Amino acid sequence: MYQENSEETHHAPSRCSFVSPYEGLFSHSLTVGHFIDSAMRDRILVLCAEPGMGKTTLMRELRAQSEYRGWKYYDFSLCGYTPKDASAYIARKSYDISRCKNSIKQRIVFFDDVPESDEAQVVKQARAFSRLRAAGCAVVVACLPEAAQLIEEIPNCLVFSALELLLDESNSPAPESVKRKAAKLTRGVPLLVGSLREEMLCGDTTKLSIRYQEALLSLIFDTVREALCHEELIARSTLLLLGKGTFQDIETVLGKRALEYMPYFEANVPYFGVDNKGKRFSCILNSRADLLEGCVPKLKQYVPFMMAYLQKIALLLKERHEYKRLSLACTLLGEAYSWNLVLPDAAELIDAGETHLVSNVFLTMRNRDVLSRTGMRALEHALSYVVQGQTQNKDFDDTFSAKSIASPESLVNACALLASARMLVVKPLPFLAGDIDEQSSMVQRLMLHRQVFSLVRVGRLADAYRLLSLEIHDDCKMTLSSACITIDREILRILLGIPQPASSVRLDEALGFLRTSDVMGLRSYIGIVQSLRLIEQKETDVASIYQVERYASQAEERGDVIAQVVELLAVSILDLRSKAYPRAYVHANNALVLAQKVRCDYLAETGFILSGVSRFMLGEPPKEQETRPVVNPSLYEAYKVIVNAMDSFSGCGSLKEPRMSAESAPQNALWLIRALVKGIGQFSDELTKCIPESWKRAMGASLQKNSGSINPHSHEIQHETQKEAGSTQASPHRGIRLSILGGFSVTVNGVPVPESMFGKRYAKLLLIYLALSRKHTAPRHAIIDALWPNCTYGAGVEKIYQATRVIRQAIASIDETCNPIISIRGEKTVMLNDQIFTVDIDRFEEIARIVPTVTDDEELVHLAQEVRCLYRGDVYVPTDDAFSYVETVRRNFCQKYIDIMTIGSEAALRLECYKLAVLLAENAVLVDEYKESSIIALVKAMRACGRSAEAQRCYDDYVRRCLQQENRIPSKELRIIAGDIRDKSHKAEPLRIEDSYIEVAVE
Repeated sequence: MYQENSEETHHAPSRCSFVSPYEGLFSHSLTVGHFIDSAMRDRILVLCAEPGMGKTTLMRELRAQSEYRGWKYYDFSLCGYTPKDASAYIARKSYDISRCKNSIKQRIVFFDDVPESDEAQVVKQARAFSRLRAAGCAVVVACLPEAAQLIEEIPNCLVFSALELLLDESNSPAPESVKRKAAKLTRGVPLLVGSLREEMLCGDTTKLSIRYQEALLSLIFDTVREALCHEELIARSTLLLLGKGTFQDIETVLGKRALEYMPYFEANVPYFGVDNKGKRFSCILNSRADLLEGCVPKLKQYVPFMMAYLQKIALLLKERHEYKRLSLACTLLGEAYSWNLVLPDAAELIDAGETHLVSNVFLTMRNRDVLSRTGMRALEHALSYVVQGQTQNKDFDDTFSAKSIASPESLVNACALLASARMLVVKPLPFLAGDIDEQSSMVQRLMLHRQVFSLVRVGRLADAYRLLSLEIHDDCKMTLSSACITIDREILRILLGIPQPASSVRLDEALGFLRTSDVMGLRSYIGIVQSLRLIEQKETDVASIYQVERYASQAEERGDVIAQVVELLAVSILDLRSKAYPRAYVHANNALVLAQKVRCDYLAETGFILSGVSRFMLGEPPKEQETRPVVNPSLYEAYKVIVNAMDSFSGCGSLKEPRMSAESAPQNALWLIRALVKGIGQFSDELTKCIPESWKRAMGASLQKNSGSINPHSHEIQHETQKEAGSTQASPHRGIRLSILGGFSVTVNGVPVPESMFGKRYAKLLLIYLALSRKHTAPRHAIIDALWPNCTYGAGVEKIYQATRVIRQAIASIDETCNPIISIRGEKTVMLNDQIFTVDIDRFEEIARIVPTVTDDEELVHLAQEVRCLYRGDVYVPTDDAFSYVETVRRNFCQKYIDIMTIGSEAALRLECYKLAVLLAENAVLVDEYKESSIIALVKAMRACGRSAEAQRCYDDYVRRCLQQENRIPSKELRIIAGDIRDKSHKAEPLRIEDSYIEVAVE
């Protein structure tokens, strides 16, 4: 590349392109203007440093400064040139520039990326540079340390190495904590400084932006580049894999000769952090070994000449218990050479998330006698349970038994506890009491998790919390066992009503680790804790219900019955708050049946209580003779208070005092009371009145927090009060109401029809088809073609007749005067009787049609809010929809909902209702996380709401999903909003490593 300026310019010099988010946080040790104005320019300036040290950027600044001062500059890039071609090119350009001696302007010449050359070519290059200097030109040359021979041939040159090019933050006015974090993340390396983000400096350093990770990976790639000699490559790769250590570690692996490179590394390779005085080294972010996974393909090229060293590295990492780095070293070695390192510590590697390596080694060596028979069998079962997520294998039942856990063989013991961590969410396991002080930290955590979770399952929450409090909390590396302990702590915090800590970083790390690790058997813990967190929230929306239902469905697919029961109970509570009482009853009853099936009494009794509340809200008063006895003492006291509230609400009885003494409250059941006093209208008010004073003191924070959320003067509560008092006024819901959003329900004159009455003869399918048809009318042939395309016309007509007969019988069971279906034989059409029939989806479609035509922002927000309350879930798909007609329509309605939420979010943002804008955009993103318009709305709203860090995290997650799943990058509009392109009119420079990661991704 060659560039020459021909006219004088009067623009100010461009600022440094790697300015950090804090202005002036870093600065050059070289002042650009000082170099141009002083006698330093009389000497040839050679920038000789490692890649990523900002040589090209510094030359760009010098060029801009000289251009601003009216100099004439020449810019040459020799990237890709062979040494011979580069020497010829330099010589030719030096002759051409030297002959122009009549120029009245000062001249400066830049040569970037000068390649490594032999002695003859170096002499030619040095003569050419000296010729330019003799002609009065200032000369700046940039090269790698491999081309340092050039320096010896240039007399009296000025050399800038890494120490001069590193950026310095000591003179910055930024807070000391910010400067320390910046220095820890970058060590002044210009490439890393340019990738810093504000949230990385103000928040936790584990939240690294994608741009920073890309920059760090590029720096590591260039640190172990192929141009280096084998001995130096081996030394660099060893330091990279070890991460940190002492010179003794290097000598153990490579011998004393490798220590000769340490002074050079200290002066020129800041990534390694070599300290010759302290005789130690520490790579940047050495605690994040996962960042090295992208370097494995690069390092595999060097395996043939460093096999013996890799085995020593792996042994040293195994002694340190650094299993993530051990996994990387074993991956480079291959299964055939690393089995003796992997299999004895297989449980620890699984705990560290390295399941892929253990599975591969096990499959390679399973037929060889490399371990004891019991050890290989225990490992096979642990992989089956934890990694593959299997549950239906009776031959494996002894894997997590007390006998296996007490085994003297460490591998059998650890694998048994790993398998039990999986089975705790499948079926009840007995509480194991035993001394675990002499075991490893991983075994201690897994045993503690089994004990705590077993106590939580039987409702002994206070005992579980006391047991968990005895564990010393340490900031250990995130593993499967530590993630389980963190989740246990959060579950007990929610259930016992302990205030939320200021930071949830540790919990987010645990959930992220379980999501990204290849452990299908432990994914249900994510659903359990997230469902309980949604119950704890004050507001309930459709997205929350949809999310918990999805968790329950996933748990059912995996066979995790305990997790499914917990999630069904959670979604039942959320349904009660959203006034979806039929669905709340169904979910609570399903939880009751499943809990009874696995003999989990505490959860079964909780399901029984919630189903009773749901039936009461549907209009069925509590009947004492039908009350199933609640055995758990805490639940019994809570249930009595709930029954008192029901009686008071319906006016059938007076308040009764609970059996428990006033001095104590049922700590193990207060979570249920705390959940029911939120958002269930007047019933929550009555329940609050029935709570004893001692209980109110125990849960006072929750009552005060939600005391202002109930409006007793709302129209709905007034109507419910009149209905309970026996008002003779006509109900506003006379007729038949069909609901198919988020479930299937039919009410006649306000009385629900049991769903089972529509469960045969395609009754549900026909009702939903007519509800989705235009004007609720459809010809017979269209119904047959859509629902039963393989049937003849006569058989299809018979099915329609049978379905309509079932529908009429179901409606007649409530009101015989209602005729739901009108069939016109002459026109051969079937329709719903619109005079008495209303469908919830009609209002949704009406809003979807008018939203594109509305221009008033307030009206748009109002419509979006109405849709958010109306859309309680996707369109119900009946089980007999054999040809997926409803499924196709369901996706269409889902897209309409996303578009309305996005438009509403943008309108709320224009009205400066920032929190509402975030809420609407979040609902859209939760339904479809790949819809870019929704992501744009969410990022805009979060930034306007002051949640820039969350907006950036949302954007980074979306970029990662796009690159991994669809192999594309976001649109330019989204990148501008997120700040990855700071100026729309910015014209990209030729791509270099220091440039934006988005431009690199495009290439």
